[in-house]
Amino acid sequence: MQKLTDEQLARQVDDLDHLPWPVWEDALDKLLPVISRLLHGRLVEDENHRKHLVGGYTKFGAHSEHELGAEALYHYQGIVVEKLYDGSWEWKPEHTLAEQLEIIANSVIPKAAEKYANQIERELSLGYNRNYVNFDVEWLGNNNDDDDSAGDAGDSEENTAFGGNTDIKHDRWERICAAADDDPQLAQYVQIVGESKQLKDVREKGGYEPGDTDKLIKRLRRKVNKLK
Repeated sequence: MQKLTDEQLARQVDDLDHLPWPVWEDALDKLLPVISRLLHGRLVEDENHRKHLVGGYTKFGAHSEHELGAEALYHYQGIVVEKLYDGSWEWKPEHTLAEQLEIIANSVIPKAAEKYANQIERELSLGYNRNYVNFDVEWLGNNNDDDDSAGDAGDSEENTAFGGNTDIKHDRWERICAAADDDPQLAQYVQIVGESKQLKDVREKGGYEPGDTDKLIKRLRRKVNKLK
């Protein structure tokens, strides 16, 4: 999209500034579940009525707090609004403010992930983080479905989930998210695993029967291995 002229931006900012605060408040609140959906996370509310994103694609990679410097939910809320004020996005009059913010979010967040992936690819081409992982997703759940270990299947490099080498953890999680992204069942499974420490917790949250997790792991492994 072509950047707005100074005159166009001035008119847009004036229109935005004249919107009543309840309209803004409603639009910003409706934006949070949109961001949560795009990041495949779960929206929860704490005792102070502040919403947070749990699970999803926020542990490692493009949307992690380490990368963004802030919680992804509110980082992207701010970025989306900023697009209307910096001249990079024209507000379409046929949409409400809430609808327009959703449209922007649907553009901004995938592009952020794409930009991050391109950055990683450039780094790899320069020899950075060249720890190729022959991907083993056992750490998502033991093949023996009677085992209660989900996130900590062992101390070996291949089976470490959230401990050990940061580059390996990062690469694993990014590849898993990419593999699961177009499969709702796998995306739900990955989200649940990201929130759980024991396989029994995964079963309980997902309503999985014995053997279900093993099938999901095998399906996920096949999709991961197809990634370049």
